[in-house]
Amino acid sequence: MLLLFDNAEHLLPGVAAELSVLVAACPALQLLVTSRERLQVAAEAAFPVPPLSPPDGERLFLARARAAGVVLRLDETVSDLCTRLDELPLALELAAARTVVFTPGQLLERLGQRLDLLKGSRDADPRQLTLRATIDWSYELLSPEEQQLFAALAVFSNGCTYEAAEAIAGADVDTAQSLLDKSLLRRRDSDNGARYWMLTTINEYALEKLALRADPSELQRRHAEWYRDQAASVIGIPGPRDSRAASTQELECFREDYDNARAALDWAWSANEDELAIEIGIACCRYWLGADSFHDANAWLQTALPKIAALPADTKLHALQVAGLLAFFVVADTDRADECWAQAAVIANGLDRADDAAWLDQLRAAVAWNRGYIQTAITTNERLLAFHQERGNRLAIAGTLHVLGEQRRDLGEYEQAERQLRAADSIYRELGDHVGVANNSHSLADLALDRGDYTEAINLYHLTLTDHAVESSRIHAYCLAGIASALAATGHDTEAAALWGATCNAEQELGFRMLSSERKRYETHLARLEGSEAWAHGRTLSLEQAAGTLSRITAARAHEA
Repeated sequence: MLLLFDNAEHLLPGVAAELSVLVAACPALQLLVTSRERLQVAAEAAFPVPPLSPPDGERLFLARARAAGVVLRLDETVSDLCTRLDELPLALELAAARTVVFTPGQLLERLGQRLDLLKGSRDADPRQLTLRATIDWSYELLSPEEQQLFAALAVFSNGCTYEAAEAIAGADVDTAQSLLDKSLLRRRDSDNGARYWMLTTINEYALEKLALRADPSELQRRHAEWYRDQAASVIGIPGPRDSRAASTQELECFREDYDNARAALDWAWSANEDELAIEIGIACCRYWLGADSFHDANAWLQTALPKIAALPADTKLHALQVAGLLAFFVVADTDRADECWAQAAVIANGLDRADDAAWLDQLRAAVAWNRGYIQTAITTNERLLAFHQERGNRLAIAGTLHVLGEQRRDLGEYEQAERQLRAADSIYRELGDHVGVANNSHSLADLALDRGDYTEAINLYHLTLTDHAVESSRIHAYCLAGIASALAATGHDTEAAALWGATCNAEQELGFRMLSSERKRYETHLARLEGSEAWAHGRTLSLEQAAGTLSRITAARAHEA
């Protein structure tokens, strides 16, 4: 015999013992028990019921809408709506019932009110009449400790590690496992370990409970400080002792936590915690530059700039350094960058920070170079090269050789430029700095382009593009622009125009701007192609699509050869 017991969760734990006794007494009996949490008895074999797959969720939504008298077709809006409802059958059914009043697009716009907006028919079970009633049912079955942790976990965005839940929300193993057992918390495995998260619908409810806690601001502060420290630890703060770019491994390690860092930053600004918000931005700088989060970087820059003057000296120094980096490398505002770095230099000298002062001198030399004062930049960097050699700072030596090579290249001193770039490459490889190697490879490609060695230029640009140590779309855009320049110089205007169009599109879509000195190099070859049909087509391509086009071009050239 098979006996079905539906919705047993409100009878736990007592019913579990009774069912266990029943099974033991009747060896031929099988029980199918549905519950929002496990029975936790020895005879139990648990079968988790996940949300529907997207195709099944979409079919259910369309079928229930049709039953309500509304015929819909599957499109992107319906798919987005089902995804935002977590593919939960009850949520989909309740949303379908509302299609009598709202289109799927209008429902999407109102999903922030989903707990009360989505409502069932008159004959629905009271606890399934609305999403709020359904979650209320589960919430009221929690112990006070479980309710406290459930609300506290709403502070996280896109989940968290157990360590973060423990430090910020006061999680303990038993309570966290109980929330997992009750399907109010979920777990997924990643390359960086297990993460714990809530379905969007559940999280919306938990946020309401978080707001009712006595200490929501204290929780938010702990959350913001934790992810400030996490970003600083994993990605690192830019400075004279670590001026390299973030590696792909570091970016990937932090990527899953970035939503939390961004949420922490939003909270800090809204709570007028300006110093904390600026510290979060300082810690996220290398992530922003390496992970294409240029819009976030620019937003922080514009908000932080008028607030930096009130900071303590040490934080002010870091903030001005980072603000200059973002102004220079993201929006190509060299005047603003130089202003920030000049102020930072005054502080560094006042604090007797020789390394910081030297690093800032090199950054300001980059401004001079970009403005066309190349010999001034070279003089500064030759002095700094001796400074770093005296201190034995190998990474700083490589960085200085790198920029000296670029500057001598722009003076037309190609032989010396190549020697210095090759010397930088040797040190980067010795130190295992794969990002430094890739960036230096791009500079060697620019050197080949300026020399008119277009085959070598394309090979070196392509080498940088395919180097998995660099995932930055900004660097990829520079490489595609270089390849387009080499193609245009050798008569392949159509392909060149398409790649240049994609590069121009990337600047607009991703929110960064090429430095004027770099743009001038490429525009020398490509400006005449702007406005062409091929260039306009390229403006519709992402960098990934443009790279795919490049692969096809390369394959065709190889076949012809």
